[in-house]
Amino acid sequence: MEVFDDKATGETSSNVFSGDIVRNKKNIISLRADLLENKKVPIPVTKTLLLTMQDNILYLIDVNTKDRWIDEASFSKTKIKSKK
Repeated sequence: MEVFDDKATGETSSNVFSGDIVRNKKNIISLRADLLENKKVPIPVTKTLLLTMQDNILYLIDVNTKDRWIDEASFSKTKIKSKK
């Protein structure tokens, strides 16, 4: 799923992709999304991600761009701890 905000209107929109996901023994996840809203896309979206845990927080890291996604439950725990 891709979520984006329209700065002009303030509305949030999303695209729903589907495809294949493969995880190997070293926690590398390969993602290939070739359908958008059940319609074939000309160029599939591909990602190679590393699943890792650091300081009890679960992350997905894009191996090409180094973008990181945090597990929502871990993020909530981190926010609660930092308020104290």
